[in-house]
Amino acid sequence: MAMAGIWQNYEINGSIITTCAIVTTYANKTMGKIHHRLPVILGQENWPLWLGEAGKGAAILMRPVEEHILDLQRVSTVVNSNRASGSKLWEQVKKRCHC
Repeated sequence: MAMAGIWQNYEINGSIITTCAIVTTYANKTMGKIHHRLPVILGQENWPLWLGEAGKGAAILMRPVEEHILDLQRVSTVVNSNRASGSKLWEQVKKRCHC
């Protein structure tokens, strides 16, 4: 499983700039309880189509992942700080999320 992304190199004033972004779509029912957007998640079988190795038509992959693929886990509010780092960011809070 991987998140779909796009990248591009371009030149500004003689310097090559590389940009990238995660591609998102509308949220599925599960994730919609938390946020209205969701990264496009690709199973390994879809990587060749996304990367253009299997021809054109990757737009059909830009849909929410099936409900059973993701599981919600409550984590600490420490993730709300852009200065936070370390394993504490993904440690599950004891109370299971019933979003």
